[in-house]
Amino acid sequence: MARKSGSKNNATTHGAYAKDLFLPEERPEEFELLHQGLTKEWHPTGTLEDDTVLTLAQCIWNKRRIERFYREEALEARYQNADEVRLVHYVVAMLDQAETVEQANPFISMLPEAYGEWIEEEAPRSEFEDDRSWIECVWEKILILSGTRERLARVKLDGKCNRNANLRELTGKKIALDEMLDARIDKAVKRLAQLKTFKQIVEDRASQTRAIDHQSISD
Repeated sequence: MARKSGSKNNATTHGAYAKDLFLPEERPEEFELLHQGLTKEWHPTGTLEDDTVLTLAQCIWNKRRIERFYREEALEARYQNADEVRLVHYVVAMLDQAETVEQANPFISMLPEAYGEWIEEEAPRSEFEDDRSWIECVWEKILILSGTRERLARVKLDGKCNRNANLRELTGKKIALDEMLDARIDKAVKRLAQLKTFKQIVEDRASQTRAIDHQSISD
């Protein structure tokens, strides 16, 4: 018996909605709505058409996933360098006012872990006669690790160039993935059209044959 048009197909049976195929922030219900929408649009009949519609749904779902990843990564690439530079400037300004190790350590601890390790290796407190000379050396080391004084002076320009380069690379990868998925979508749509056309031709020929047979019997 033919399946009713627009009814739920066997996607759940063969695992299209399996929870382990989705990321934690994704909702299987949204994929199900997408799949059902494509089912209503294409009215698949038979296993092969059902599978092709499922492929369409998966490709579109992956395009949406890539778009979400792109937005998240683009925002991170845009802000992460600037945030660290602002933090370094703030810590250096605070260290310039500090007179003792006790006053300096809370600000140093605000920096990423790599800075603390660098300071321990390059400026151990035991090699300095007093706290202030150690503090002055520390903030110089912090500036060196963050990219040298000259780079920090040009951070607005350099940071923008670095972020732009990262965004260009990220955008290039996104475009390549989109093109690959678009090619799969086009292939699935073409297959669906060919399947439906072939089935229609077969059905028309069968109808013609039945009509001829019926006419022969009548004659």
